[in-house]
Amino acid sequence: MSLHLNVKTTGVFPAKEGTVKAGYNTTVLDLKKEIAKKFSVPAYRQRLTTKGGELLLNWKCLSEHKLNTGDTLLLVDQDQSLDILVRNGTHTSSYRIQLSQTVAQLTKMVQDRELIRGNQFWLCFEEQNMQDNDHLGDYALSPLCTIQMNLKLPGGVTGTGGLGLTG
Repeated sequence: MSLHLNVKTTGVFPAKEGTVKAGYNTTVLDLKKEIAKKFSVPAYRQRLTTKGGELLLNWKCLSEHKLNTGDTLLLVDQDQSLDILVRNGTHTSSYRIQLSQTVAQLTKMVQDRELIRGNQFWLCFEEQNMQDNDHLGDYALSPLCTIQMNLKLPGGVTGTGGLGLTG
C-alpha cells in the first residue's frame, strides 16, 4: 500500500506544491530523495514537518510518523549555520557548523580542536552512527543538540586473549 503526500515549500524556497508517492515503510530520508527529484532541492537541505509542526526524522519510516494519504508536509530550507555540542565523555565543546557540511568535515573540525586523529573516534547522534559522506542536515540537527564523540579502543587482543595462558 502506498501513501500520496502533499508537499508545500515554505520560507526561502519559491512557492511550490506537489504530490509525492511513497510506501509506509519508506524512510523519511528516502522520501526526501524523491522530493529532491521533484522540487530540485537536495535532500540534506530539506527539513520536513507536518502541518502540526512535528519534525520528520530521517531514519524513521513514514508509518512511525503516523502519516496518511492526503497529509500535507511542509518543506523548509535548513541550510543554515547553527551551534552544536560535541561531548567526548569528559567534556563538551561547542562548534558552529553549516547543515550542508559533511560529517567528514565536522570530524576534521573535532580532530583539529581535540588534537586526536580522525581514525581514533567516531561520531554518533541520537544513537545513530554518523557516516562521513552524509551531510549534517541529514541528521535533523537542531541548535545546541549534542553529538557524542566515541573513542575507538587501541589495538586488539589475539590468541589467548592476552591472559598469559599457555596450551
